[in-house]
Amino acid sequence: MECAGWQAKLVEQCQAQQQMAEAAVLVKEERYEEAEQIYRRILNADCSIAQAWVNLGVICGLTGRLDERLEAFDQAIRADASSYSAWFNKGVALTKQPNYAVAQDCFARAAALAANQPLAQAGLGFCRGMLGDLEAALAAYRRAVDLGLKNPQQAFFQLGRELFLQEDFHTAIVVFRAGIRALGDHLDALLLLGMALHRVGELQQAAEVLLYLLSIDPEHDEGLTIYGHVLAELDCYDEAFDLYERALAANPKSALAANLLGQLHADFGRTHLAIPLFEQALQSDPKAIGVLVNLASAYRAQGKLDECIATFRQLLDQKPDLELAIHGLLFSYSLAGSAYAETMLHEGQAWWARYRSNSKAATGASKEPPLPATVLRQEQKLRIGILSAEFTGHCVTTFLNSYLHHYNRDAFEVEAITPVYLSSDVEAGLRRHVSDVLKVYDVSNDEARRRLKGRNYDLILETSGFTRNSALRLLSERCAPVQCHYIGYHATLALDTIDYFIGDEDTAAADLQQQFVETLWRLPRPWLACTPSGKFPLAHSTSSSRHIVLGSFNQLAKVRSETLAYWAAALTAVPSARLIIKDRLTSDPGICARILDELRGHGISEERIDFRGRHASWHDHLATYNEIDLALDTTPWSSATTGFDALAMGVPLVAIRGDAMVSRMSSSLVRGLGRPHWEASSPDMFAAIVKGLADHWQALREEKPKLQQEVLASSLYNAKDLALHLNQAFAWMIEKAHRR
Repeated sequence: MECAGWQAKLVEQCQAQQQMAEAAVLVKEERYEEAEQIYRRILNADCSIAQAWVNLGVICGLTGRLDERLEAFDQAIRADASSYSAWFNKGVALTKQPNYAVAQDCFARAAALAANQPLAQAGLGFCRGMLGDLEAALAAYRRAVDLGLKNPQQAFFQLGRELFLQEDFHTAIVVFRAGIRALGDHLDALLLLGMALHRVGELQQAAEVLLYLLSIDPEHDEGLTIYGHVLAELDCYDEAFDLYERALAANPKSALAANLLGQLHADFGRTHLAIPLFEQALQSDPKAIGVLVNLASAYRAQGKLDECIATFRQLLDQKPDLELAIHGLLFSYSLAGSAYAETMLHEGQAWWARYRSNSKAATGASKEPPLPATVLRQEQKLRIGILSAEFTGHCVTTFLNSYLHHYNRDAFEVEAITPVYLSSDVEAGLRRHVSDVLKVYDVSNDEARRRLKGRNYDLILETSGFTRNSALRLLSERCAPVQCHYIGYHATLALDTIDYFIGDEDTAAADLQQQFVETLWRLPRPWLACTPSGKFPLAHSTSSSRHIVLGSFNQLAKVRSETLAYWAAALTAVPSARLIIKDRLTSDPGICARILDELRGHGISEERIDFRGRHASWHDHLATYNEIDLALDTTPWSSATTGFDALAMGVPLVAIRGDAMVSRMSSSLVRGLGRPHWEASSPDMFAAIVKGLADHWQALREEKPKLQQEVLASSLYNAKDLALHLNQAFAWMIEKAHRR
């Protein structure tokens, strides 16, 4: 009987092996359901066959049933704890969750069971790298190579790629370099190495790596594209254009190359060339996030706000929690004045609630850790951190410098916090005015917040809001006892950890408080003061016209139907007037046609409109103001930088006062200059002001030098006075926080 039982068992095992071989063939043919049925029949007959459990787990993984996959591998281990295959496959499965700590233990068990297996060592290396033990990871990879690992370069690449995807760029760089140094060139690794160097701001090194990649494969379309992107950031624009076009020639379906080429055209004001490239990219990748964001931004630049908002909403239908799209949508809402004020507030608050929920779910945090109690230091300096993406020479810099160059260094210690790479020259210039520059562009959000909290700031001033490269998300947790916004954005941030929004009696008027979550702080002077990047040209008239010359040098994104209704009223009231419209986007024939068509609908002949393009230099741009007699405001997105420029060049600004902060920036200028009679709140009033000034066009030209001197001596250009009032505001905010 014992012999018969043994023979029956042997027959069953042979049958199981034969059935498993048949199932393996079905798996190769991707007939997973049939293969799974075979494995389940085998296991119903004998649940102790570990390899059948392993193979079943592999099928579960291939068909997306990840929990069942892990359960099958656990069953295999229970059936045979010495199964290398079971431990190894469980380790692989756990890296996908990811659970690197437990996966590392599984690979270690597998390696102990089969010391000559290179894959187990490679798995160990991967997990150790993801857990931050880079030295041990590289040692395990070297062991795997010694054991004859097939395609060892790919193993290094996979670890580096995963670190890159998790935005641990510094560690990824070390891994890629170690793999290339030990095993030779690997094109994908070279590409990601260049991209990682770019992400940490090492642009010259990134360029060298990518150029080396292209020396190996001159038609590598991704290499050409990323190299072009790096060169564009190094201001080598002609070379970047050439590289993008070569990339598209090598691969006409490259969504990345089409997108970046389109973005570069958009940066130079050629949105009519950019939009077809974005559409081309979307044909290759209809759900490409970056392309849709750029397309929406191009519509906004063209003044097509409705199309812009619709595109952002289309993107958010796909990705409801995409930060880029949310920021773009909220920024676009803000440009419409009060029209979207309620929607902006509601959707902004909803976004921050989702963002916090998602962040806590990802980190496992149950609640925000409290900051230490505020201590008001009587003898020590108050510590201010300025979180800004605009230290790079952005127009905001001219206003931010008014504080940075003149704050009280005896009472305040100011640090710059930059979420973007700064060139060595820009950083050196910034360090002359701050005690330190804290870089947070190359670390995770959690690490950035840890650094902010570790600096023990009394107050953090944020300047970017929902504009490009913003790091506002860092302040969704309280990183300082006082957090406030100033300068760079002109509507609510909808974030309850931002305590104050700094403006003045116009931009932060009490009647606007209902549009804000933040408490509006009103400076007792114009909220901005300009520190220009150079000396203004002498203001004088160069116009030979015997009639008034009107002008607007605002970006054309501001020149929409609301603005054109005001301008048409003025042009109707002064039939002899001519209008100069100057902006880089006048190179876009579609934008010019839109403006002319709409003015024609108001009865204004296109012969009265003169479009001008960009100038290469700031000085030449400003000198063009000498050709005009009156500067016309825009609405609901009013003049800010261009208003300062016009007034400083001795040109009166006819302002339009609206019912949102974005619509009152020009009001702050003319009222701050003591010219409230240059402010209108309706097209008829606007036309009357323009006509009244136009009646004295000769005097306007003669008085340009006098007005220039008055403006440059006014509070609009008094940086010391602004810094004094901001110092007082910061000290009061900090003291109030101490009292809480």
